[in-house]
Amino acid sequence: KSARVKVPASVRVLPNQTSAIFQATTSGVDSNVQVEVAANLAGVEKKAKVTLAPARVVAIEFAKDSVVGGSGVLAVVKLDGLAGPSGAVITLKSLDSVLKVPATVTVADQTSSISFNATSTSLPVASIRRKAVTSNKPALVRTVVVSTYGSVA
Repeated sequence: KSARVKVPASVRVLPNQTSAIFQATTSGVDSNVQVEVAANLAGVEKKAKVTLAPARVVAIEFAKDSVVGGSGVLAVVKLDGLAGPSGAVITLKSLDSVLKVPATVTVADQTSSISFNATSTSLPVASIRRKAVTSNKPALVRTVVVSTYGSVA
């Protein structure tokens, strides 16, 4: 029995059926891990293996589509599963110096997202589109508009 995969203690195979479907719950892992699950009926045991893979970045989102230059905007990085015991260190990069993001953020063990603040610098000209991108694979690009005035239409 693996602590990384939780399965029910027993399942019921209905009359005139040869199988039962059950839910297996997995925990986050830091690297690929192969786990084994066993089923036993009347002293006959059968085993199956499954490989658990580390979570990957699936989204980076900003709370607002536009911000006034010199202000901040809340953002979130989302994973497709749970981070492993070491957490998931996500590298962030702004594609323009107008929008500042932390170099890295860490998604905590057994969680699937992390929020962070991005800050913009004041702009001497009207609105300009700026982007932030995760450098983890697959790379995701999201755009936030930074302007010298209120919201940009």
